Amino acid sequence: MPVNYAELHDPNAEYTMRELSAETMGVTAKRGGGRDVEITDVQTTMVDGN
Repeated sequence: MPVNYAELHDPNAEYTMRELSAETMGVTAKRGGGRDVEITDVQTTMVDGN
């Protein structure tokens, strides 16, 4: 029986990645809180990747 990968969903993994990203960059999950230079670094990387 083939696996339909489009329907796979792991909320635990999504939560973990979101929280790890916030913790690694030293920001809080709250909007507008803890924004600093590291946010700019991420945006620059994303633009350069295009």
